[in-house]
Amino acid sequence: MIAKHVRRLAAVFAALATLCTLAIAGGSLKERIQQRMQTAVARVQALAASGGNPAPHLALLEKARQQVLAGQAKLAEATLDQALLALSEGAQGKGGAPGAVLPVLDWSNEKVTQLYTTPQKVKIRGYDGSVMEPFISYDGQVLLFNNANTEQDTDLHLARRIGDLEFQYIRVLEETRSDVMEAAPSLDINGRLYFTSLREYFQTKETIFLGQLEGDQVVGIDVIRDQVTPARNGLLNMDVSVSPAGDELYISAARFAAGSNTPRESNIQVARQVNGRFMIDRTSARLFAKVNSDALEYAPSISEDGLELYFTRASQLIAKGSQGGKLRIMVARRKNRSAAFEEPRVISAISGFVEAPTLTGDRRYLYYHARDAKGVLSLYRVTRQ
Repeated sequence: MIAKHVRRLAAVFAALATLCTLAIAGGSLKERIQQRMQTAVARVQALAASGGNPAPHLALLEKARQQVLAGQAKLAEATLDQALLALSEGAQGKGGAPGAVLPVLDWSNEKVTQLYTTPQKVKIRGYDGSVMEPFISYDGQVLLFNNANTEQDTDLHLARRIGDLEFQYIRVLEETRSDVMEAAPSLDINGRLYFTSLREYFQTKETIFLGQLEGDQVVGIDVIRDQVTPARNGLLNMDVSVSPAGDELYISAARFAAGSNTPRESNIQVARQVNGRFMIDRTSARLFAKVNSDALEYAPSISEDGLELYFTRASQLIAKGSQGGKLRIMVARRKNRSAAFEEPRVISAISGFVEAPTLTGDRRYLYYHARDAKGVLSLYRVTRQ
């Protein structure tokens, strides 16, 4: 396997030499492509030297080379951008473990709540893979999730309830698939399915898609081209969660630094539907002032009445000489839907590698993914007291 990777790396260097001699129309475009290829090759070398698998990244570089040879320089540039982002995120690794670089904060004084208790593992019959970023429908009957956090094999999956702590696996939602990752599914009460995908990011910066769940099929899939795309360069909409009525999108906007496997920043904002189109609420900074912090806030989930926001926060602790990483699931409340959310609290019953809360409509159950005793990311549930 190592020898094979070495040969593939040699092919990449040959591709780089070819690119350097090609007469690409436009001097600045040629320079950008050469620079991106050189950067990508260096990162692939470093990945291979550290024991990582460079094969999927090499495939993207080869795709870029073929595009250049076909005279598709702009497509090649977009493919190289895709490769560089994949290399930055690639250290996410199997099972979606967080990277080593997290914001360093003193979170030792965060408030806690015992609102939910009794963590229980949930079984999905007919499925034995990883469960990540679950979504439970507001009637508690439909379960959506994605299976991984790697660009090449992350897809959306569907299961339906058959018991108190048991779902029956139905199928992978093939109609939502592309050659990049699909993640963070969310469903409103009318069956409109929202999810994120990188399939258009390198051309339009759009990452939020919409389809209609009809039975066990998704139809009418299209990208949302409303005013929800982050205005700041380097930001992308990482997660999306729709309100039950379908009139609000809770979004985590993240920024990845080159070479990092976790976002440099991630904050939650809301988009509201106006005349049939979503627009980022200009008051988001005020609404989430006590939610967003120097830590990473992501994977939001809103209660049916809009008064409770659940989300994941990630950071490292540095206090009194101690240091360590922590993921926690938090809840923030507010008095009405126009009010700002109050200071969030950590749900004390949920601990370990935990992410992506999702709430039933009656708020009785909160689901999330967690790493089990065997190191597998699985579905868990806590019950409201």
